[in-house]
Amino acid sequence: MKKEDIQKRLQQALKQNKKIEISVFRLLLSDIHNQEISQKGSLGEEDFLKVIKKQAKNRYDAITLYRRGNRDDLVRQEEEELAILKEFLPQPLSEKELTKIIDDVVKEKQSPTMADFGLLMGQAMARVKGRADGNRTAQILKEKLS
Repeated sequence: MKKEDIQKRLQQALKQNKKIEISVFRLLLSDIHNQEISQKGSLGEEDFLKVIKKQAKNRYDAITLYRRGNRDDLVRQEEEELAILKEFLPQPLSEKELTKIIDDVVKEKQSPTMADFGLLMGQAMARVKGRADGNRTAQILKEKLS
């Protein structure tokens, strides 16, 4: 996925008057532009995905807060926006795939203990490459170490 693809999708959304998509794509393009300015150049694939993941995380956080506040109307809107952003993210790892990666990381370390958690977590996150939630990865790793 590239910036040009998002711009094309924005143009389609404008023609079809899809307000939620228009909002998502404009905000996403703005964040991409700001990131390009801070890096003084165009974004690579990894940086591009980081921007999208950040946008998705913001939606997840907003959904959680709106649910606590009993704002179902805003929850629905954020969920719709999140669904649009998920189209641009790589397919997440299944529970089984994530557990296998963590098992491999733990097996490589001789006699791992909870003191090795940070090191092992870093290795695990490098292997999942953003295709798994850090909290879930940490939870599985802690179960393996205890």
